[in-house]
Order: sequence, then structure tokens, then C-alpha cells
Amino acid sequence: MTKRQLSVIVPYCNEYPQIYFTICNLRCELEQSDIDWEIITIANKNTDQGFERVSRIQSDRVRALRYDEKLSHWCAKNAGVLRSTGEVLFFIDSHCILTKNALVNMYKCYIENREEINGSLHLPILYMNEKNGRELEYKLIANITENNKIDPSNPKNTAHNLHYSFTRYKHKAPFHRVSCMSNCGMMISRDILVDKLGMWPWALGIYGGGENFFNFTLAMMGYHVNVFSRPNAVHHYAEKRGYAWNYDNWIKNRIIAAYMFGGSEWSKIFALNLRGRREVLARMWTEVTKECLEHRKKIEPYIKFTPQEWVEQEAASGRFQGIYR
Repeated sequence: MTKRQLSVIVPYCNEYPQIYFTICNLRCELEQSDIDWEIITIANKNTDQGFERVSRIQSDRVRALRYDEKLSHWCAKNAGVLRSTGEVLFFIDSHCILTKNALVNMYKCYIENREEINGSLHLPILYMNEKNGRELEYKLIANITENNKIDPSNPKNTAHNLHYSFTRYKHKAPFHRVSCMSNCGMMISRDILVDKLGMWPWALGIYGGGENFFNFTLAMMGYHVNVFSRPNAVHHYAEKRGYAWNYDNWIKNRIIAAYMFGGSEWSKIFALNLRGRREVLARMWTEVTKECLEHRKKIEPYIKFTPQEWVEQEAASGRFQGIYR
């Protein structure tokens, strides 16, 4: 199998024809570059004509895969990673369109500044319903004391509380550090995602919570999350997707994230203080510690900080955009 410089991973579930437009956009971008690339699409329990249509694309650089073991945005990404060959990986959802040259510029920036980036690089996100030029960024909300201490038993804590916010501020630097960001429009090296993080936990469900695992586990390992500066961006068209919202699934995903980056005791306190029946939350936590034990063992040697140590570091840096006290 030919090894590429860049692998673009595109999971989808019943998003035809948007998946086709997204692939066309990616090809227009990459075919004019000198990057050695491949696009890997993963149909996740797809029931519309999307997989059949994508399979007809005549290109040895575009591959159409299926992942039908479970309905999971994160597991579909993992399936794509396992079949990819690129040294650098880029993840984008199938309802997104890149601004002109965004991906090529991003790749060059990542390669030229890999040591300083030291982690992941993310494109700003623009929504089609945002008419005033504001960008979507994630805002990290933490409940901390005056001494920058955090209690995982508080519902408003860093273990799970990511908020979305829009901003008009445009950074002048090529990229800037943030505490957390979406995994849509995200670039990272294979060695960090696969060898260190072990990809996303296979126990993750439909969607929601995967960013918590990615952002915070990456941070506990001493890596950084960075946002690439405009005019490079990804337009999120927010079309209806085949993934149905499930509250229990979302709760379990966040418990998985807390266990992976915080360990057994941290995640237990976190889980039992979430909203819900205590016996159900306890059962979820027990399931998570069994299902994710081997993955946690794999990443544990690379973890450098406890959640408390990281929160103190982030609070001192001023990267918290909002704090509840």
C-alpha cells in the first residue's frame, strides 16, 4: 500500500448529497497542490445512496469504506485511521466545505511548525447561519477556587464542560493555543493520535464526548491544542445527519473521557455527580472502567499531568475564556 503524506478522514451517516460535495471540495483543494494525499470516506451504518455514489468515484486517491459494527462517529474515524497511510491526518465532517487553500495552507503550517504546535491544529469553524463573520470556538468553563483548585464533583468543571461560543476576534499569529476545540477540521500527526492517544476509545457511542477525550487527554500528555488563523476556515453547513441524539450515550461518552484522562478515582467522583439516577451512573462508570481498561493502561505512561495540575497551569496562562466561581 502506497504511503501518503496526508490522509483526509471523512466519516458520514446518511448525508448524501452533501458527502459528495465535500469530497469534490477536498479534491479541488488537493489536486492543485504538491501534497501526496488520500481521502478516506467511512459510511457508518449508512442507509441512503451515499456509499454507492462515493464508490463510483474514479480515483485511486479516494477510498470508500464501510463501518457497520456500531453507530459511532468516533469509531468510524478510527476505522478510517486504521486503513489510512498518511504521516499526517486531517479529520472533517461530511457536511463541511473548506475556504479556498485552507487545507494546503494548514498542512504547510503544520509541517513547518510541528515542534511549536506540539499537538493538534484546528481550523476555525463558520456556520452557514452566522451572517456576521463570527467564528465558532470552544469555551472551557471551570468551577475553580481562588487558589485554582478544581473539584470533579462539581457539575461545572473541566472534566466535561465544553461550551460553544462565537467570536469576532481575529488573531494575527499564524496559529494560537486554546484549551479545547472541535475535532472537525482538525490535523494531527499519526504518531501522536495512534501511538500516544491510541485513537478514540472504541467504547464511545454516537457522538458528543469524543472532543472531551481528545482535548483533555492530549493536554494531560503535555501536548497543545491550536487554532489556525483566518482567512483559513471550514464552513459547517449543519445539515441534518443520520446520528440521533441520545442523552445516556452522551453521558457515558463523557465518563469515558474522564476515565481516560483522569483515571479511576477522578472519573468515579465525576460520574456519580452527573445529573441522573446514581445507580445508573454507577453502572455506567463500572462498564467504562472494564471496557476502557486496556486503552487506559496503554496511554497511562504518556500522561504527565493530573487534571488539577493542568487546570492550575491553564488558569495561570489566562486561556480560560469563562470561569464560574
